[in-house]
Amino acid sequence: MRRLLACVAVSATATGALLLAGAGGAQAYPQGCSTQIYLYGGQAYCTTGTGAFRVKVTCKPSWGNTYAVYGRWAAPGLDVSVANCYADDHATNVMVEKRNP
Repeated sequence: MRRLLACVAVSATATGALLLAGAGGAQAYPQGCSTQIYLYGGQAYCTTGTGAFRVKVTCKPSWGNTYAVYGRWAAPGLDVSVANCYADDHATNVMVEKRNP
């Protein structure tokens, strides 16, 4: 009987540890993100999470194809990621890229 109780206790402890580990993983990606587009670029900001984020801005020159510029990787709640188009090109879209730590 003692052996059975010991196995049940170990199993419950292991299950609890796995549940706690799983809950922490869900917080890894940045959350609460917002973007802002400007005529010549854009920015992104995220409020929580433990990963990193950066802004991706799609730019359109007066002639030719669109291209993307990227801001630096930033920490949620601390930094803003900013990217600007080249010369007189205009920003047409802004989005946030996220990654785990």
